[in-house]
Amino acid sequence: IAPTDHTPVLRGILEDSILLTQTSQEKGRDEIGIPAMSASMGTIDVHANPYPLCQTLPDKLKCLCGHVEITFQAPPLFTFICHCRSCRRCRQAPCASLAAYVDPTQLSCTKGLESVQFCKPEGGDGQPTIFFCSTCSMTCWTLDKFGLTTVALDNMRDPATGRLAVDLQASFHCCYSDRVFDVADKRDKYVDFPAFLGGSDVKLTNETATSDDVDDMQLVHTSGTKK
Repeated sequence: IAPTDHTPVLRGILEDSILLTQTSQEKGRDEIGIPAMSASMGTIDVHANPYPLCQTLPDKLKCLCGHVEITFQAPPLFTFICHCRSCRRCRQAPCASLAAYVDPTQLSCTKGLESVQFCKPEGGDGQPTIFFCSTCSMTCWTLDKFGLTTVALDNMRDPATGRLAVDLQASFHCCYSDRVFDVADKRDKYVDFPAFLGGSDVKLTNETATSDDVDDMQLVHTSGTKK
């Protein structure tokens, strides 16, 4: 869909699932809603989240070329590292470190909505919807099968220091059974998802978190050094 055409299309679908808004005061327009995916593939119980809540308000997110800006109104609900094949393909990386939002009022596209395009990879309803800048092709946010808005954690680093606040660092691994490398850290490693995301809540122990069956085996420490 052409960037100049997709806004009315987005407004017209899934009207009850607005997840991201843009205000355009200079043009006097109403808020424009970005639709969320259905959460029917998973049940989210945010009150059952066992991990400490994030406290740091991230700085404004900008795409690589600066056309699109996202303003955060609150810290993410939780942060995690996903090893599923969908996230690996969408991010073109061996895993994805992500921040998750549920409340639709906590993110606003304050610049460049007209530059945003979206796509959905092949593979059915379980695939995320990817929103990206049509100029630089950077992924700005995704809508996953749980109805969560996810943003890459790397976009939440302090712009002055390049560091990620301690409370924004990922709390757990999910879909660890799909991993392409082993990770030597103390985070919980779920076979699929934790219970509060509708998963089995099954975790691998430190002894079972490595496997000779993993593709492209490498043991990676949180420091980034390989062993």
